[in-house]
Amino acid sequence: MKGKIFMYEEIIKPFLSEKRFKHSINVSKSAEQLAIKYGADPEKAKIAGMLHDIMKEMTPEEHKRLARELDVKLDEFELNTKKLLHAVIGSKYIEKVLGINDSDILNAVRYHTTGRAGMSVLEKVVFVADFISEDRDFKGVEELRKLAEKGLDDVLMAGLKDTIKMLADDEKPIHPNTFNAYNEMAFKVKNRKSKNPKFVLNKIYEVLDKKKAINVNTICIKDVSTLADYFIFAGGTSTTHVKALADEVKFRLKEEGILPNRKEDSSDYWILLDYGDVIVHIFTEETRKLYNLEGLWDNTRKIER
Repeated sequence: MKGKIFMYEEIIKPFLSEKRFKHSINVSKSAEQLAIKYGADPEKAKIAGMLHDIMKEMTPEEHKRLARELDVKLDEFELNTKKLLHAVIGSKYIEKVLGINDSDILNAVRYHTTGRAGMSVLEKVVFVADFISEDRDFKGVEELRKLAEKGLDDVLMAGLKDTIKMLADDEKPIHPNTFNAYNEMAFKVKNRKSKNPKFVLNKIYEVLDKKKAINVNTICIKDVSTLADYFIFAGGTSTTHVKALADEVKFRLKEEGILPNRKEDSSDYWILLDYGDVIVHIFTEETRKLYNLEGLWDNTRKIER
C-alpha cells in the first residue's frame, strides 16, 4: 500500500503547485482517518484523496482539450465552471490513463466538489476530507472538524450548506447535484432527529434478538436519574458472544447515523454502550449476577416489549 501511495504522489507532483500537492497529501490522510471511523475502505480513501485534485491547476483550454481526448461528456454547468471541470476530467483521467477501474474511487473523485444524491460512504469521506484537511484554515473549519468526529452525515450537511451559501452570496450558479445532495441530507437529518429513544430501543432489541442475547431486560430510569431514560441489560454466553453483541449493536446503529456519545466502557466480561437516552449493558451471565445492576434499580419501572 505504501508503495502504491508513493507512486501516486510521484504521478500528481508534475501537475500541481507545492501548495496544492501538500493539500492532496493532507486530504489523503484525512480521508483515510474518516474511512476508518465510518466504515469505508481506508486504502481506497487514501488513493481517492491523493488523486482528487490531479487536474485542478490546468487551464480551461487544457481541460476542454482533455475532455475531447478522453471523450468526457460535460453538462452546461461543468463547461462553464473551472472548479467543476477538474473533478469530472480528473475522474476520467485516472480511469483512462492511470488504469484505475474501481467505480467507488472514480465517483469519489468525480463528485468531490458538487456532491450528489445517493453518495457512497467513500464519496462522503472524500468530499468531507477535502474541506477539513489539515491545511485548511478558513473561518469555521474547526467547528467542521468537530462535527466530523460526531457524525459523517452531520459534517456533510454542514459542508453542503456552506457551499450553497457561498455560491449564492457570490451569485454563482449551483450545480443540481449539490442541491440534490443537500435535499437528501436535509430529509435524512430531519428524520434522524425526529427519532425518539424508542427507535433506538427497538433497533437494539432487533440486534440482540437476532444475535441470541440472553434475558434482555429494559428499565425506565428517567424519573429517578439524569443518567439516561433507559437501561438495557443483556447477557452473553461467553466473552466472545458479549463482544459480538456489542459490535453488532454499534454497526447497526451506525448505519442509521447514530454513534455512541463516548468511547465504550468495556472489559472482556462487561461492555457498556452509551447512546444518550439509552445505555446498554452487555455482560456474561456470571458478571451480571455478580454486580446485580438490575437489583440496584429495583425502584424503577420495567419496560415490557
